[in-house]
Amino acid sequence: TEPPVVTVTRRTEVEDGMETHVCWIHGFYPREIDASWTRDGEVWLQDTLHASIAPNADGTYHYWLSVQIDPKERGRYRCHVEHDGLQEPLDVIIKESNLGLIMGCVVAALALVCVIAGTLIFF
Repeated sequence: TEPPVVTVTRRTEVEDGMETHVCWIHGFYPREIDASWTRDGEVWLQDTLHASIAPNADGTYHYWLSVQIDPKERGRYRCHVEHDGLQEPLDVIIKESNLGLIMGCVVAALALVCVIAGTLIFF
């Protein structure tokens, strides 16, 4: 058996501000898998889409499912996955980007360099 690799991504719809979260499940064997969106721990079927389970060239399989949600409720949703290759079910949330934190650190470091350079020039 091969356990699934599960990743959740999101896309914001410009026209209505809603988010589409996609749960990507790949690299699993055998084919049988149970995956669903949950909201507050309960299976959530509203505004969800499911693909067909499809084979990969290496003999494993891949699958995806999506849900459309209000961004304010993002923390309430999980992609729940059960498979023979897993010791226990997975509940995966959207992985938030660290880009804002990284950019803040870069700006702070540049500001510090400017302060030090200014201090050295004037004293």
